[in-house]
Amino acid sequence: MLKVSDYVPDGKYHMLPSGELLIRRVDESDKYRSYQCRAVNRLTGASLLSVGTARFSVTDSRVVSTPRPIDKQVTIHARKDQTVVLPCFAEGNPPPTYKWFRQDRHQLRVITETDDRMFVVGECLAILHVDEGDAGRWVCVANNTAGVERIDLTLQVTSSISIMIQPSGQLTVDVGGRAEMQCIVTGSLVHTSSPIWLKDGHVIGPVGTSLEKLILENVQRDDAGMYQCIVRGEDDSAQSSVQLQLGAAHPQLLYKFINQTLQPGPPVSIKCIATGNPTPHIIWHLDGFPLPQNERFVIGQYVTLHGDVISHVNISNVQVEDGGIYQCTASNRVGEISHSADMRVYGKRKGGGGMEQLSKKVPNKFTRGVVFVAHGIVPAIFRPFTMLSSRGQSSDETVPPSTPPYLQNSWLKHDSHRLPTNRRQHVFPNGTLLLENVQKDADKGEYRCRASNNQGQSASQILPLNVIVPPRIAPFSFQTDLHLGDRAGVQCFITKGDLPLKIEWQKDGAPIEADVGVRQLGEHISSLSIESLRPHHAGIYKCQASNSAAQDSHSSRLLVNVPPRIGPFTFGELIEGVRTQVQCVIQAGDPPLTLKWLKDDEILPLELGIQVTQDTYSSTLAIPRVSRMHAGNYTCIAGNPAAKTASVTAQLVVSVPPRWVAEPRDHKVSRDETVMFHCQAEGFPNPTLIWRKIIGRHPSEYQDVTVRSRGLQLFSNGTLYIRQALPEHQGQYLCEATNGVGAGLSALVTLTVHVPPMFEVKSTQATVRRGASQTLQCQAHGDGPMSIVWQREDMRLPAQLKPRYDVKETTIKGGFLSELHISNTVKSDSGTFNCIAKNPFGRSERTVHLQVQDAPGRPQDLRVLDCGSRRVKLAWLDPTDDRSPILQYIVQYQQESHLSANWQTMAAGTELFATISGLQPATHYKFRVVAENELGAGEPSENIVVRTEGEAPTGEPQSLSVTAIASDQLRVSWTAPVQNLWNGEILGYYVGYREHGLPRTGISRFESRLGELEEVFSQRFSQKWVHFL
Repeated sequence: MLKVSDYVPDGKYHMLPSGELLIRRVDESDKYRSYQCRAVNRLTGASLLSVGTARFSVTDSRVVSTPRPIDKQVTIHARKDQTVVLPCFAEGNPPPTYKWFRQDRHQLRVITETDDRMFVVGECLAILHVDEGDAGRWVCVANNTAGVERIDLTLQVTSSISIMIQPSGQLTVDVGGRAEMQCIVTGSLVHTSSPIWLKDGHVIGPVGTSLEKLILENVQRDDAGMYQCIVRGEDDSAQSSVQLQLGAAHPQLLYKFINQTLQPGPPVSIKCIATGNPTPHIIWHLDGFPLPQNERFVIGQYVTLHGDVISHVNISNVQVEDGGIYQCTASNRVGEISHSADMRVYGKRKGGGGMEQLSKKVPNKFTRGVVFVAHGIVPAIFRPFTMLSSRGQSSDETVPPSTPPYLQNSWLKHDSHRLPTNRRQHVFPNGTLLLENVQKDADKGEYRCRASNNQGQSASQILPLNVIVPPRIAPFSFQTDLHLGDRAGVQCFITKGDLPLKIEWQKDGAPIEADVGVRQLGEHISSLSIESLRPHHAGIYKCQASNSAAQDSHSSRLLVNVPPRIGPFTFGELIEGVRTQVQCVIQAGDPPLTLKWLKDDEILPLELGIQVTQDTYSSTLAIPRVSRMHAGNYTCIAGNPAAKTASVTAQLVVSVPPRWVAEPRDHKVSRDETVMFHCQAEGFPNPTLIWRKIIGRHPSEYQDVTVRSRGLQLFSNGTLYIRQALPEHQGQYLCEATNGVGAGLSALVTLTVHVPPMFEVKSTQATVRRGASQTLQCQAHGDGPMSIVWQREDMRLPAQLKPRYDVKETTIKGGFLSELHISNTVKSDSGTFNCIAKNPFGRSERTVHLQVQDAPGRPQDLRVLDCGSRRVKLAWLDPTDDRSPILQYIVQYQQESHLSANWQTMAAGTELFATISGLQPATHYKFRVVAENELGAGEPSENIVVRTEGEAPTGEPQSLSVTAIASDQLRVSWTAPVQNLWNGEILGYYVGYREHGLPRTGISRFESRLGELEEVFSQRFSQKWVHFL
């Protein structure tokens, strides 16, 4: 059996950290083997063998094939400090070889054997003690003679979760105060739950409650205990705990005794249970006085595991004189609480006639004396006291307030005067005698208390009252400006009090030390002196005076001014991410000392996570993970009540490796657009930014970008600015940020400059003869993909123009060519053609003005400018659809009545007007104009008809004849002239005559406008010859 337990650099079989089995150099013998895996529990040692076995077949491939990856993209998960193996499995023939790379941003770094944490074995890359810096993308390249294949692997590194509760260890809070606990989680927080709080093992709050900070307001006794913060991840969990202890707490009574009425004889027990912090002490009183000290009274007291104090009073064989008001008082340094209840004991007076008298001196300064009357059917007075009252104070001598109503009480002084006798004396129904403002001479003496019932029974007791003046001390104090080596002294003077007096000195509650001198200067004065002050002399000195009545004391604090002195401290050179701590030690100075820290003269901000621990003479400042926010001046300040503060300041300088503020990114722009590469990094010291342009195939082949680089501009903040991007700017640029801390940063970015369509010539003209073919070309430069669309007069080419219109497109180097071929051109093909080139980055337009040359079109707007009898002046406009040069205009005309195709012509040149002469008067003519260019004459214009002006007829009347119809009348007749000689309409004829033989001047005229061709003249001619003209 072959056992495989770990991954080793050599050998055939390897077990990967993930549990997979890797078999290298597979041969024919391997197909006969079977494989099983066994899982072993590390804690118990129990193991489990897989049920099935694994086999595989081996085939011999003789076909050459490129490497084919089994998994092209693999994600590997690893824990920090573990060993991780990155697999790279590919099939191919011949078997491929492998090369590993680490992808750092935009470049690949070859893995070499120089790194002692990494080694390559065949298909795998092993990394020892992996950390967060190893996380990222790794590339394996499988290569054989048939080809190359790339396999990408992603390594994810997670660190163990750690938790710290602030404050740590123990947290002490007074009852009623506020407790705040914060759960700080570090490590890989991916897929982790929110913190969960527990108290004494039980979840706090409802299920699902999770808070990073736990706050307890108004802390009570039940809040004390152990608090835990727990965070769970997918395969990890962590917890931290802190103990909440109660600080000072006011005493509270958990159990109280009750009122009770008893018969004499049996035993009785009463108790009180109290709690508090510090642990309270319970004392008992009976009717305001300490309990009697005899064998029947036993007082017991003990503390339970929970800190509760149980105190009880056991009375064996209870007697009538044991009745009264019992009080238990629980007290600590915070305060006290009391409870009282009445115990009533019934019974008759002991003995025959004698009264048992008990005397007791009250050890303290009492203001009242008490006399109790037993609660029996027969009056009986027990436990009388000899009262010692302080002069000037009040004294009340009391019969218990629970005295039955059937008893009557009275007080006498010296058995002669029934009280009260003055306004300072007060007798109450319950038997209490109150003396106010006690005077020694007036109030001392014997007082008798007498009790009687309604059956005539009575009892009495005498109470002697001795008034003693208690001592009183005049206040004294030490000087406040005493220093080491000075002399100091005070006197304790007793201003009043009866002798004998006892005067004692104490320091901090203990006897005076040997080097302190005490002298008794008389019965009323004592002095205390110190020759040379030392630090141990500082403290509270108390003078205590006492006599048989009371005692008095006065205290004064002696301060020896020893100012604190702090030793120097320094942080050293720190890099971001490390831990650091400094200690502020007080080398000299008197307690009590106060220590505090400031950062940049302000209180330490909570968000910095700075931990401060403190003992009597030092304070430690710790930073778990230094960041640039921690940089600054840290001041430790020490003080004591008797001196000014002392301080020491140290500067924390955090060297921070560069980190990106604005990491440059790739840009894709169109030509002439503006480009800004933002490259900004922060760190300490401030990083230096350098831009380089890659000019070769590798980043090592570069050219520094300077302020003189053509078209490039560098800003002081690291921004690379290109005002107008050109194709020559395209390429890769490298921005490096270094400050001498760490390896620095670098970013490789690519600038892609897209060229929109561009035409070298935006507008051109083309001329073609009608009927010939013409090809219009549009050659655009720019990036593909590119398309070109043809338009005519801003409209897409109609489909009906095919097949005369044919578009041919060709992709050429650096651009695109589109050709519009027009066959058998016609006049209507003339016009403006637009070719519009488009690509994803822009558009451009080129205009081709096509002119199809043909005979001119019709001249327009033929009109008459002037008209005479034998001439006409005409004008016209150019043909609207013809831009070819006009060589001349020809005017054609003929009489309107002519229907022949023969027109008379006259060349008018290139002018747009002409005068036609030689016309017949009063004749209708048709006119038209023909334009002529180098291709010939075009179509004539529209005809216009013009009638020339008339003039005198040029023809003579024909066939003149005269006939005598009477002796004095002649008939003259004739025919009209030839019509073409009329020159207009014949309006009338003029008839002239004269005698024959007379000169022409003798002609007479007769005008006829009737147009008749015959006239009769009635005139006497006297048989004369008449000559008609």
